[in-house]
Amino acid sequence: MAERRRSGLFCVLLLCGALLAGCSGVGSPFDQEVVLTTSDEYLSQVRSSLVQKVSADATKHEGVLTVGLRDSQGAPFVVGASSTAGGGSATSDTLVDGLDVDVACVLADELGLRVDFVRVDDVRSALEGSCDMVMGVSPLEANGAYVMGNYAQTASALFRHGGEAHLATAEEVRGARIAVQRASSSQQLLRRLGLEADKYACDNLNDAFATLADGEVDFVACSSAAGAYLSMLRPDITFVGMLEAPTTLGYAVAASDNELSDALGKALSTVESNGLLGEACRPWLGELAVLEDGQAIEGLSVETPDVADTSATPNEGVTDDDSTGEETAESGDETTADGPNAPIDGSSTETEVVAGSNAATL
Repeated sequence: MAERRRSGLFCVLLLCGALLAGCSGVGSPFDQEVVLTTSDEYLSQVRSSLVQKVSADATKHEGVLTVGLRDSQGAPFVVGASSTAGGGSATSDTLVDGLDVDVACVLADELGLRVDFVRVDDVRSALEGSCDMVMGVSPLEANGAYVMGNYAQTASALFRHGGEAHLATAEEVRGARIAVQRASSSQQLLRRLGLEADKYACDNLNDAFATLADGEVDFVACSSAAGAYLSMLRPDITFVGMLEAPTTLGYAVAASDNELSDALGKALSTVESNGLLGEACRPWLGELAVLEDGQAIEGLSVETPDVADTSATPNEGVTDDDSTGEETAESGDETTADGPNAPIDGSSTETEVVAGSNAATL
């Protein structure tokens, strides 16, 4: 299994020189492919400085935290790495990036462990197999695992083009022209709210926000995480409110891993209090790193459907699609298919999956 060392310390040191994907902020060169490069000498120095805080038996491999990344999460949670779903590891020349990567690295640093990233599909099988923990898991997806922490939240939300940041009203939203990614959970939610969900449906969020910029629609509906990520790249995107209560995301560990779960709990508390967790989240989510009840649009009620609507794509976040081709960030409309500005809002095809998921394609 190839190691992907992406420590918080590593990011801080590299920021003094060149910006690195995943440790970069607004204004980084997203129109270019950013590749993680390290020397064996540097990695040796980093490893020698780690003070391990768990026993050799606490993890699958001594001195290494093996972390599962789910492709269904999409950007900003997982960005820029080609899929090796089914248990393949990220190789040394594969760019592995995203919020989940940075948070896992901060936790691994605190535990004094190196980190490997593995692409996984199922939380339970990953923890029973090669992984010590799996990132980006909600309590509803636990499937027998122990979900810890709350490092991110996401909800279907509305964004508008430009203007001052303020919450939209129900009156503004009813009858408005709303662009949405086709077959996403946000589209499903618009239908349940009795709002127009199909007239301005787009294949991906780049197209949706392009129609917004052109004045063809009034809002874009997408996951708050996806919209927050895009707004970091495009300052003309403004958050105007949540359409539903947010879902919290944590990391899952096997229920039997008492030593590791205890150590991770202490590590999370430490990085929350010293600000490292916030620093890991801010480049990906900006000011929407924490969602609050007061950010919901009041006056909209969800209608209970007669039958289950399962037309949503998996997890309306941002995903990479190697078949998309590359566009430069300078276009303002689309992001590169293989970098931090990869497709947002899940699959562009109308696949049927479990309702309530929300992933994104840029």
